[in-house]
Amino acid sequence: METTKTEMKEITMDASMVNTKALIFVPIILFIFAVPYFLLWPNGHSGGLFDILFNNIFFTLFIIFIGVILHELIHGLFWSFYLKKGFRAIRFGIMWTHLTPYCHSKEPMKLKHYRIGGIMPAILLGFIPAVISLFTGSLGILVFGIFFSIAAGGDLLMIWMMRNENRNDWVQDHPDKIGCFISKDLDHLAK
Repeated sequence: METTKTEMKEITMDASMVNTKALIFVPIILFIFAVPYFLLWPNGHSGGLFDILFNNIFFTLFIIFIGVILHELIHGLFWSFYLKKGFRAIRFGIMWTHLTPYCHSKEPMKLKHYRIGGIMPAILLGFIPAVISLFTGSLGILVFGIFFSIAAGGDLLMIWMMRNENRNDWVQDHPDKIGCFISKDLDHLAK
């Protein structure tokens, strides 16, 4: 009987460098959303309820806090669709040394599904609100969308780092680091 050697690749990032490396997305995000906004609304347009509330620092901090929680829940929700145990295979926590919340899958999944769960917080909390602001002129919604697009920089960076990997390979979150293992063989990840 012939045995094949399965290669397992580790793709990780140093937690202290994630935010620094993710800064590459800031000018891109600002160019995509802020430039069109100020071309469409040269004086800015405020006055909507969200804009009025956004002027209150406590409301702003509350929205950011809720947004951070939603960001991790969105990862977990979308990944759970592709896991045998569903949402029970998802774990949440905070890396206290870097004050970084995280969502971790205890089960492997296909890379294409990992990417979906990885990008969804940026889409739902960042890109969509920023696009809505272009139509409504709401400066508060623009700031919200840009903030949560930038907050997804680590996720965007991770997706970028996996861009050359096969979408049908298996991914297992790294148990201790920011990142994952990638393997063609599901059994190899389970070991």
